Order: sequence, then C-alpha cells, then structure tokens
Amino acid sequence: MSSSEKEVAAKMYTDKNLFAAQVFQCIAYITHKCPLLQELFLKWTNLGIREKVLLNYIAFHIVEKGQIELYTAIIQGFGYWNTLQDTEGS
Repeated sequence: MSSSEKEVAAKMYTDKNLFAAQVFQCIAYITHKCPLLQELFLKWTNLGIREKVLLNYIAFHIVEKGQIELYTAIIQGFGYWNTLQDTEGS
C-alpha cells in the first residue's frame, strides 16, 4: 500500500460516520449496476424476518465495534433499495 493510499485509508477511518454514509450511498445507488451487489441483495431479501434478526444479532456480537457502522450502513442501503423497488418497481 502506497503512502497516499494509507493517507486515504486513515482519513476514511477517522471519520466513521462519513464513511458509513458513503457506504450507504454506494449500496443504495449502485446496486442496480453491480451484479455482485444484486446477488447479495437478492439473498438478503430472501431471508425471513427471523433470519435477518439472527444475522443482526450475530453481526453485533462478532463484528468489531469499529466496523459495525459498515454493516449497519450496508443493511440500511439494502433496506432503502428494497423500499425503492417496492414503491417504484424493478
């Protein structure tokens, strides 16, 4: 990793809220363009309520506290995209 890449990475992690917001925006706005995200989104939507609750429970106990914001941002992005699909169609 070059020094400029390290500086960028350090800046991203110093402002976790900003980074989490950027993750949310990426998930929410590029899901329709990225086949891998589409596949992950479809697998997430196929989970039942109990499975999603269990996934959240496991994530909050396994994922490091400093990284849980990323998990939360991804799930919020999927929730936003799911609502968008329900209201405006695929």
